[in-house]
Amino acid sequence: MRVFSFLLMALILTSTHVWAQGGIEKNLAQPIHIIDAAHIKQNDTVYHLWGTELPPTNTVHTDTLAEKSLRQLIGRDSLTCFVYAQGAMPSAQCFNEKSTDISESIISKGFTLANRMQIVGTDYEVPYLNAQKRAQNASLGLWTVDTTVVDNFALLQESSRVLTLLLFAIFVVLVIVIIVAALISKRSMDRVYLTLNQTIQVITKEASIRRKEQEMVGVMLNAELKTNQSKIEAFLVIYKDLLKTLNDQYADHKYRRTGEVVRTAPALDRFIFDANVDKLEALDSDLAPLVIDFYGRIETNPDYNNLEPDMSYETAVSIVEEAVKKAQSLSQDIAPLIERFDSKGYTSVNLVFSN
Repeated sequence: MRVFSFLLMALILTSTHVWAQGGIEKNLAQPIHIIDAAHIKQNDTVYHLWGTELPPTNTVHTDTLAEKSLRQLIGRDSLTCFVYAQGAMPSAQCFNEKSTDISESIISKGFTLANRMQIVGTDYEVPYLNAQKRAQNASLGLWTVDTTVVDNFALLQESSRVLTLLLFAIFVVLVIVIIVAALISKRSMDRVYLTLNQTIQVITKEASIRRKEQEMVGVMLNAELKTNQSKIEAFLVIYKDLLKTLNDQYADHKYRRTGEVVRTAPALDRFIFDANVDKLEALDSDLAPLVIDFYGRIETNPDYNNLEPDMSYETAVSIVEEAVKKAQSLSQDIAPLIERFDSKGYTSVNLVFSN
C-alpha cells in the first residue's frame, strides 16, 4: 500500500512539473516568426521566451546561428505554450512536438542567458542554470567569439606589410643591378628594363591589394550596421508595445505593483567601427562623416530607468516615450546609411577578393 501511494504521488508530481509556473495553456500555430534568440512572433503578438534573456551584445555570426537553431527547435508543427502576462509583452514557455523545452534548449546552445528574475524560486531554476553552465563550459554561442573575419583581416594586413618590405628589397637590388649593367654593357640594359617593368607590375598589384584591404573596412562596417538595425527594430517592437499598454492609465500596470526596469536606448555594437576608426579614409569623403556621426550617438550599454510603483503615470509614460523616440531617431538615420553602403558595393566579402 505504501509503495502504491508513493508511485501515485510521484506520478502526480511528474505530470504537474512541466506546467509548474501556472500560465494559460495556448497552442501557437504556424507560421511562427523569429525576431531574435529570445523572442518569437505569431500573428500580431510578440512573445518573450520565458526564462531567457538576450546578452548585452551579439555578433552577426551568433545572431545567424541562433535564428537557425531556434527554427530547427520550433520545426514546422505548432507549439504548446503556457503564456504568462508579465509586463507589456507576454512570456511563453513553449514545447515543440517532441516535448522539448524551447527555452532550456536555446540556453544550452549558448544563444541566450538564463533570466534569473523569472526562474529563481521555480522548478526551472536549476535545469536552466545548468544548461547555461554547460554552454559556458563548452564555449558555445555567446560564450565564444567568432573572429574569422577579423583574423582574415589581420592576416591580410600582415601579408601587406611583408610584401611591402619584400618589394622594397627587390627595388634596392634592381637599382644596384641597373648601375652594374650600365657599367658592363648597353646590351644588358634591355634585360634590366624588362625586369623593371615586371617590378612596376608587382608594385601596382600591391597597391591593388591595399585598395581591397580598404574595401574590406566598408564591407565589415556595413555588416555591423545591419546587425544594429535588427537590434533597433526589435527594441522598437518591444517598447512600442509597452507604450501602447501604458496609454491606458487606468489599467493594472505591472510597474504599479512590483516596479519595472526599462532601458533608455537600444544596446548596439561598435566593435568593427572602433577597430577600424583609423581606416575610415577608405570610405568616400561624404560617407565617412555620416558613419562617425552615427556611431557617436549609439550606446553599447545604455542605462536603465526604474518605473517605481509610486511613480506618477505621466512620468512612467514619458520615460518609455523618450526611449522609443531615441530608437526611432536611430532607425531613421541607419536606414539611409545602409543604403549608401549597399549602393557603393559594400555588400559581400566576395567583393574584396574579386579581380
